[in-house]
Parts: sequence; C-alpha cells; structure tokens
Amino acid sequence: MAAALASSPIPLTLPAIETRFKGRGPWKKGLPTLLQTLEALGRAQAVPTDAGMAWRG
Repeated sequence: MAAALASSPIPLTLPAIETRFKGRGPWKKGLPTLLQTLEALGRAQAVPTDAGMAWRG
C-alpha cells in the first residue's frame, strides 16, 4: 500500500486505495488501521480534501 501511495501523483481517498487492490473479503475493514500504521511509520500522510480525507506517500 505504501508503494501505491508513493507512486500516485495525487493524494488517494479510501475508495481510490481500495480500487488498486483486487483482494476479496473483509480486508477493507482494516484499511483505516493500515493507513494509521503507515502514518505512524512516516510512510503516509493524511491530507484533508473537499471530498474528505486522502493520503499520500
């Protein structure tokens, strides 16, 4: 996920991040936790947008 954020020229919203991965099942419920972990490690940064929150790498 960190690579997807880093390779995007614009910050990605939660739905945009979800579309980059094809896995099925309940993994999407854990996405906010993964993003918080990446933020804590300095690998992602939350950015407020008109549509809500987005993240960049």
